[in-house]
Amino acid sequence: MEIKKAKRLDCFETGIFAALNAKKEELKKQGRRIFNLSIGTPDFPPPKAVIDALRSAASEPEN
Repeated sequence: MEIKKAKRLDCFETGIFAALNAKKEELKKQGRRIFNLSIGTPDFPPPKAVIDALRSAASEPEN
């Protein structure tokens, strides 16, 4: 049994996240360091200074 996709699906272009992922992979192959923020969450830890500032602010009752 062969399953064929509907022709109406041909009007859709490549999704933005798929295009960004392809570009990211291309740059990684070139040895470039990539900071991926495309889905809203970084793929690297925040700097220690940011964590320290957050910890300090969170310990103050007025915050």
